[in-house]
Amino acid sequence: MRTTVGFVLGVAVAFLLMVATIMIAATTGSPSAVPLVFSATVGEENGLPSIEFSPNGLGLALVVFGTAAIYVLTGQRRRRDR
Repeated sequence: MRTTVGFVLGVAVAFLLMVATIMIAATTGSPSAVPLVFSATVGEENGLPSIEFSPNGLGLALVVFGTAAIYVLTGQRRRRDR
């Protein structure tokens, strides 16, 4: 059960990182990136502003599984301390 919750938490963290990166790029008008995970730049297409982003699958997987591992390990440590 803790593994599933950790995985969902990791997906949520990765999603929030992507949203924050896109929002920073959109509001500042300059490229924004989380190194080795996700990058976003503001461009223009047909006279309208557009946001171009490029995810790194390996980096996103590391964020998800790293968050899940930390969640599971802290839960086990907390259980041992009781």
